[in-house]
Amino acid sequence: MITLQHFLETHELDSEQTLRNHLKVCTDDPSQNQAYWLVVDDEPIMALFTRGHLACLYYEPDVLWSHDPTADDFEIEFTLENGQVDPLPADVAINTQSALETFIHFYNTQTLSDKIQWSET
Repeated sequence: MITLQHFLETHELDSEQTLRNHLKVCTDDPSQNQAYWLVVDDEPIMALFTRGHLACLYYEPDVLWSHDPTADDFEIEFTLENGQVDPLPADVAINTQSALETFIHFYNTQTLSDKIQWSET
């Protein structure tokens, strides 16, 4: 079973549409930083952190981050699931829409999308 954790609240997911409904806040109110985890069999597997038009993904089993090789060398602050704000390297940030689609792809297939780059940053 896959569940969605959003700032430490757990939501049952019974369809892609349910997931999209929970993620809608990312596009409806991009001024709000968001933090989500897809949890598979009680194990957090993939995280999505958003900040406006930027987002990053973290894949726990292989310790992989979304990756933008063209990013400048600076840090972006993202809010984590526990509310803590952490600076992350800018090269983990990608377009929020791409991150959302990649997150949904993982929900549907439980595989990493090849539409974005991944790195062991």
